[in-house]
Amino acid sequence: MFDAGVSDVALPAGARWYDWWAPAAVAIAGGTTVTSDVSARERIPLYVREGAIIPLDVVDDTNGIGTTASAGALTLLVWPASAESTFVLHELDDTTTALRAQQTATGASITLARTLRTTLLRIRADAAPTAVRDGAMTLTPHADRAAFDAAATGAFYETSTASIWIKLAALATERTITMTTL
Repeated sequence: MFDAGVSDVALPAGARWYDWWAPAAVAIAGGTTVTSDVSARERIPLYVREGAIIPLDVVDDTNGIGTTASAGALTLLVWPASAESTFVLHELDDTTTALRAQQTATGASITLARTLRTTLLRIRADAAPTAVRDGAMTLTPHADRAAFDAAATGAFYETSTASIWIKLAALATERTITMTTL
């Protein structure tokens, strides 16, 4: 339905969905219909399925996802689900990079076949992590986005998006990032 700036959006059953425009909002059960305000043309109804992995090239803060420090890095937005999700990224060197993400009993796990350049992960998490590891190495926790941007690697929890941000240096081999939130 579309009436006076309001639109009903049916979310498919079988998954949980997140409102793109309200990243910290609780997940919405699939199989329901939500009413969205569409009076602002730039805010079309947009929902992300749990398990999604979305790659972006962010160059500044225009879209609210990064900063000018994001330029040149690969940004991956991840909404882990209990079932493993996968994504194949087609890289600029004409090869592919496999990505896997999964919610675990204690947090989440993200595996990247390789990272050709600095990679920024924004992973949906309802709580701040107690530990973030890149393989056996514990990543340095940063207090805020400015400290995170200034560092070569590390992690910080962004309350406004209910997300853990992780910065990884380039690495030609597979790596697994684990987050503990309990």
